[in-house]
Amino acid sequence: MLKQPKTAGYYDGFNERLYRQVPSTALRIVEVGCARGRLGFELKQQDPRRTAIGIEWDVDAAEVARTRLDEVWVCDLQREFPDIEPGSVDCVIFGDVLEHLYDPEAVLRAARTLLAPEGSVLVCVPNITHFSIVKALLRADPMYQPAGLLDATHIRFFSHATFIKMLLDVGLLPDL
Repeated sequence: MLKQPKTAGYYDGFNERLYRQVPSTALRIVEVGCARGRLGFELKQQDPRRTAIGIEWDVDAAEVARTRLDEVWVCDLQREFPDIEPGSVDCVIFGDVLEHLYDPEAVLRAARTLLAPEGSVLVCVPNITHFSIVKALLRADPMYQPAGLLDATHIRFFSHATFIKMLLDVGLLPDL
């Protein structure tokens, strides 16, 4: 992934939609791109039996996450994947991460091996066909931004169809 300075608020963000989608039966959760661990912390508050594991490439954010989560791995998933026991995870979360990767399919395949038989993967990615992007394209003005749909660190772009195809290609069956 490409390193770009982000504000503290960026690393403390909390995706409430992903939070609400985590199955109540998920007790062992891996959040890829956990930043400072806010989502995992909230999931542990919701059910103290949960184990929250974070994977983060930013060392400073990971240090804060270590104070909130049970375990934090600092690594670039495009080069290495943490040594987490295959089949031991109930839920893997990717909140606005895959668009920052050169090969998100490879990372999804690796994450899939972590899943327990009834495990799930939750993913959030920006939609390149969002009206604001289409409007900018029609104005011939799709400028990169420090954050948001055209975040300057986005390497990959997904439409609804290309996102679904990617999930199917890696053996995940989307539940829309």
